[in-house]
Amino acid sequence: MKKHLLSGLLLILILSVRGQTLYESKYGFSTSPLGTYRVLIVFAEIDYTDCGVTDPYGENSDWLAGDLPTFTDNLFDVDPSSAPVNYISKYFSEMSFGNLQIINDYYDDDVISVPCNDLVTNYGTGKVIEKLDELTDPIETASGKLLSDFDLW
Repeated sequence: MKKHLLSGLLLILILSVRGQTLYESKYGFSTSPLGTYRVLIVFAEIDYTDCGVTDPYGENSDWLAGDLPTFTDNLFDVDPSSAPVNYISKYFSEMSFGNLQIINDYYDDDVISVPCNDLVTNYGTGKVIEKLDELTDPIETASGKLLSDFDLW
């Protein structure tokens, strides 16, 4: 009996030690928590005029219809830094002890408007991509970066 109890405890100990050393990342399995990620933000809004309803979110003084949000430049740092200052860049730097930098830039030529009727599929994301594809000039960000600066996977 003691032999079985000792074997059982040894098995539990081995499994618990193995479980502590096992690296697991369920939802970011292909994304490293180290390095620098550059994010391109395209601001889009839903146009409710053709749907016969008013905007369920009402007016927002921080983001007026047809304009970029007033907080745009406070979200991310544009360039890598050892001491990020903007909200999201600072958060990811702190939570990774400085090992992960999330920086971004944004498309500032226009706020993309998606008619509410187009929200049936993909929540309008496909329409945003279509509108970007329709542009004749290369996509350039607020700080002058090109789309190719973001395709670094």
